[in-house]
Amino acid sequence: MKETIMKEETSYALGPPPVFYGQEYKLWAARMTTHLEVLDLWKKTMAQMKNHKERKTRKAKAKNYLFSDVSKIHFY
Repeated sequence: MKETIMKEETSYALGPPPVFYGQEYKLWAARMTTHLEVLDLWKKTMAQMKNHKERKTRKAKAKNYLFSDVSKIHFY
């Protein structure tokens, strides 16, 4: 029974990702999102983007703390 289910889930053919030709952006975006979801990449990609933003913010805060304690004479 398990083998039958696995075969059914993989019986479709996933084609190449949709190409954006400069028109009908909403249609392309929907197709690309679905394509990434089928590959189980969409949620991972969104999580990676959030993680990147959080790391970038932490780095900026650290720089801000460091620069606020350095006088102009020593900064240059």
